[in-house]
Amino acid sequence: MIILRIVQVFITWLLIASLIALLTKKLRVPYTVGLVLAGLVLAIITPLIRQQPEAVSAEQIRSVLIPELILFMLLPPLVFEAAFHVRWGDLRASIKPIMAFAIPGVILTMLVVGLVIHWGAGVALPAALVFGALISATDPIAVVALFHSLGAPKQLLVLLEGESLFNDSTAIVLFHTMLGIVATSQFRPLASILDFLLVAIGGLLIGGAIGLLATFALKRVTDHLVEIALSLVTAYGAYLLAERLEVSGVLAVLVAGLVSGNVRAKEMPESSKSRMLDFWEFAAFLANSFIFLLIGLTTKLDLLLDNISYVALAILAVLLSRAVVIYGFSRFSKNIPPAFQHVLFWGGLRGAVSLALALSLTSAELGANLEVLQAMAFGVVLFTVLAQGTSMAAIVKRLNLKHPPLQDTT
Repeated sequence: MIILRIVQVFITWLLIASLIALLTKKLRVPYTVGLVLAGLVLAIITPLIRQQPEAVSAEQIRSVLIPELILFMLLPPLVFEAAFHVRWGDLRASIKPIMAFAIPGVILTMLVVGLVIHWGAGVALPAALVFGALISATDPIAVVALFHSLGAPKQLLVLLEGESLFNDSTAIVLFHTMLGIVATSQFRPLASILDFLLVAIGGLLIGGAIGLLATFALKRVTDHLVEIALSLVTAYGAYLLAERLEVSGVLAVLVAGLVSGNVRAKEMPESSKSRMLDFWEFAAFLANSFIFLLIGLTTKLDLLLDNISYVALAILAVLLSRAVVIYGFSRFSKNIPPAFQHVLFWGGLRGAVSLALALSLTSAELGANLEVLQAMAFGVVLFTVLAQGTSMAAIVKRLNLKHPPLQDTT
């Protein structure tokens, strides 16, 4: 019965996602925004799980299942598909600002947000830094999809998507580091830096090794169905192996996707490449659909309303930190014009990773701070998706960045 229920939910969500895709295209509204709104509507009209007699056990299941579903099932195909499309040359041309935004930028975001929340909301500094870490990962899916439909400079798209690909792993590592400090009440800077480097380098090495191994194996395969199956094994295999070895699974998938897209894709016949791209586009569509429905479904509206002043403070803190990072680090690069900086600032949406990390928090770790931090996380994610995501098209047009739709050159 459990398997049947899972299949029923999967089919229902797929139907909802398909209908929303058609509706949002007709209304010219970002698809992901429609999914979040649909999730919110479903959450309102469906009896809330936590109001039922078994609320405690259901809430415990929810706090474990949703983060696992997002991080272990839905994130790998999204990262792999995005990385598969990135060309070495494009990435290399913008690698300095991307890495500046993704590593010191994420650390700076954590510190700025954490300090603002600590001073403004009275949250203990370690707990405030936990929130700063979980909310620092950007998720520009809605913006990138919009850019592909409107058309936008390729360099801007590479900057926005490249930053997101790399900063997820930075944010996740910082999050776990801050949680460790909360649990032990000890901060060891040198040990934390070494742990970060070990996790990051380990993820890079595993991803590179699996990507090269998969490329070597695929050279001997002529069946396009087997090629697609092996690419799926590559994405999830890199993630699972890296996580088993306690290094960055996101970075492993990222590097595996880059290697697969830049080495193997060049050697594939056009027909096989087309089928591969179609498969991963569909996989990303499924993952995006479920993630943004989950954002709406898991948002606790009563918790948001009860902590609305803290939510407003968190939104201001995130916008402030985003401005400091983008406008500050862009000064060190001559290739990011002011118009690009404005789009990068407003395009710093928060989504799946922030949601999953917030839902993974427990009262045993954060005590009375738990509900406030989760409320702020839900509020920031909703604001960035619904407010920033819907206004992005107008900003692109206002800045005169609209060009003929981007063509896929993979």
